[in-house]
Amino acid sequence: MDMEFKKLCSIIVEVLGVDESEITLDTTFVDDLGADSLDVAQISRSSWGSRKSLTSPLILMSHPK
Repeated sequence: MDMEFKKLCSIIVEVLGVDESEITLDTTFVDDLGADSLDVAQISRSSWGSRKSLTSPLILMSHPK
């Protein structure tokens, strides 16, 4: 796993309270992790702090399409 993915995983674990082993490159936020739009917006905002770039909530919600 690359460092960006690990950083994003740690944010997802913190926001959603899921186990890191549940998160893969093919995991979807809504269907697999039970996130709603507010959760995804919080993940997006939190990713700003670690990467200095904002990941669009729309991109996060539609992953992995």
